[in-house]
Amino acid sequence: MPVSRQIRYLIGSRDNWKHNAAKKQQKIREYEQTIRSLKISRDNWKTRAKEAEKRLKELEKKLEKQEPKKYKISEERGAETLIENLTQVKRHHYKVQTIQVCIQQILETGNSYRGFAKTMKILSQNFKTESPHYSTIRQWLGRIGLYELNRQKEKLQDWIYSGLQVYKGQ
Repeated sequence: MPVSRQIRYLIGSRDNWKHNAAKKQQKIREYEQTIRSLKISRDNWKTRAKEAEKRLKELEKKLEKQEPKKYKISEERGAETLIENLTQVKRHHYKVQTIQVCIQQILETGNSYRGFAKTMKILSQNFKTESPHYSTIRQWLGRIGLYELNRQKEKLQDWIYSGLQVYKGQ
């Protein structure tokens, strides 16, 4: 191969190497900038989370200090007043009675979600009730299940072992 051609090849190779090295350096700078912004964002969220935890603890202490309000319900209107107050649950579209009937039907009778949703749709045509979608009923039961899993369990004395004497061989 002639020397002039070899020189052109080497110069082209060197220029190509410089170009690739510059691209890599640019990528490294971009990654460093991304890392810097992510660290700033992470630190911001971390401080916000810590402040929220402090606020939560303060509110829990404040709630513990407050005494529960005692409601007096007249005897003749006691049940009616209670039902009227519980007809609508905060942040829920359906009334308490609808939620209760749906959950009881699924748990006690073993109806399927879709089957009972269709039954409620038929009932809603004749009565003034709303029929929830089957996924809504499933979410209600999921919330109940999650509560049961997360709630503080009652510690019981295990009566099976309490009266037994351990037999030791001779």
